[in-house]
Amino acid sequence: MTAEQRRLAEEAERAATENRAAPTGATEHAAPRVATERAAPKASSVPVATVAAARITAARPHPAVQAESTARPSPPPMPARVVAASTPLNPIEPPPPPVRRRPLELPVLRIVCWQLALVLAVLAIGRPWPVVTGLLLASGGLLTWSAGRIHGRWLSDELMSRARLLTRRRARDLPDTGGATALLSGLAPGAGVRTVELAGIPAGVISRVEELLAVLRPVDTAPAALARFALSGAPLADTGDAGGALPAVRTQLVLHRGPRPAEETRAWLAVRMLREPNFAEDTELLVALGNTVRKLHRKLRGAGMAAAALTEPEVLATLVGLSHTGPGRGAIREERRFWRAGPVAQAGIRVSGLGTRSLSARMDLLHRLLAAVPGVACTVAITVPEHTGVLRVAATTDAAVDAAADRLLRLAVPGVRLDRMDNQHALAVAASLPIGGNP
Repeated sequence: MTAEQRRLAEEAERAATENRAAPTGATEHAAPRVATERAAPKASSVPVATVAAARITAARPHPAVQAESTARPSPPPMPARVVAASTPLNPIEPPPPPVRRRPLELPVLRIVCWQLALVLAVLAIGRPWPVVTGLLLASGGLLTWSAGRIHGRWLSDELMSRARLLTRRRARDLPDTGGATALLSGLAPGAGVRTVELAGIPAGVISRVEELLAVLRPVDTAPAALARFALSGAPLADTGDAGGALPAVRTQLVLHRGPRPAEETRAWLAVRMLREPNFAEDTELLVALGNTVRKLHRKLRGAGMAAAALTEPEVLATLVGLSHTGPGRGAIREERRFWRAGPVAQAGIRVSGLGTRSLSARMDLLHRLLAAVPGVACTVAITVPEHTGVLRVAATTDAAVDAAADRLLRLAVPGVRLDRMDNQHALAVAASLPIGGNP
């Protein structure tokens, strides 16, 4: 309570006492004095609540207590409580889940080799030095063979692939006439092309030991639309019945872009019928292939697209064009880092992990792969539903091929792995052509 407030309270109490003791006239004289004294203080020096309390005190028997309680300044307003909202003002999006790295594959045989190397090292303890030397050399060699890595591969795998490269036929000269047939038989031993009636239309089919297949090309349809249709798995939907009366079906999408920037991407779709015990002959597979192609045509028409099966000459011409062989390029040579067709050097890259990504991400990745290597020819083949693939680059110089391959291997694609197929480039050429097989 301030001094001014205390003074007003005392005067109010004194006036009340005189009012009780004096006659009526005295009270009338005292009232103006109290009113005068009450009006004396400045309004700005006394809070509004205090002025009101003094006005009421003159008519009450205990003004001091009332004035004191009323004159007490009101407590300051409580600050607003800050409540943490469930949604922050600036929401921070959670980071994307980390990409799981593929664990290093450790076959049981490799682990057994490590254990055997350890046993040989233990057996060398306490032996004569010639025995110790032999055991330690054997242990070290076995450990190096099974645990060493080179160029991102196990040393044993690299040496085995080199051994297979040296033992198979690495040189072949294609004849000027029938070179496509010789190329097919060289890449897929036992394979051949013949003309059959497929869905009521003459078409060329490729017969292999593992399968029978036909190759379709888009008609008045953008290659990107056919690629999206194929990668979505739509061609494989409803390809079998409840009784399992159809063989296993696979599709193979092949995209090719030439070395010139103005060249458009071309697409092919191979429909493959795999051989099984109940479908081992071409006649049985041919019926199933015809039914599958008919269904595929209906699905394409429903999606606003169309495709036509290649004839036998078209199949052979497609193989020659995609492999960059032909007149003047009939000298086939396979080396550790390249597959050569005359002056054209080619290298294959395995694409794995594509099936873990969404359809839009697959399409985006294929676009990036084809656009990442301008100046060289690029062919990519994807097998569905496994979504395993092989990409092949071709140029007239080794340096251009190596530069394109290095550029592709440096692409950062989460969940997708690219590996150069050294010692296996003939397999890469075969896997990137619409002739079936597995990469």
